[in-house]
Amino acid sequence: MRIPPTLRSETEGAREVEAQGRTVRELLDDLMGRFPALRGQLLANDELAPSCAEGGVLGVLPGVIGSIQTAEALKLALGIGDPLVGRLLLYDALSGEFQEMKLRKDPACPVCGEHPTITEYIDYVEFCAGVGH
Repeated sequence: MRIPPTLRSETEGAREVEAQGRTVRELLDDLMGRFPALRGQLLANDELAPSCAEGGVLGVLPGVIGSIQTAEALKLALGIGDPLVGRLLLYDALSGEFQEMKLRKDPACPVCGEHPTITEYIDYVEFCAGVGH
């Protein structure tokens, strides 16, 4: 995982860190367990979150990911192929490499778990524009 410059002081200056786990929650728990100050910065300080441009989103990336999402939607709608259900597809645009992770549903997930606490969508236009930051 690449660490934005504004958060590197929380990861002992590391530009990249690795995390291990079978679910996204386990990956985050591993990362936050090794860098406890990072958890506080991510959860409490919105000013440290980089904009999409600062975070390194390449201009072509939305088109690449959008094409993949369209193919996934068509597979589900038409009942064909092997959709990415239960799998996370990771794409590194700088290297042109894909990685796939199998995911298990986490009953404690704040979005889709047994007792969700996140029930509304974020306004990504405002978020990426840095409104309120």
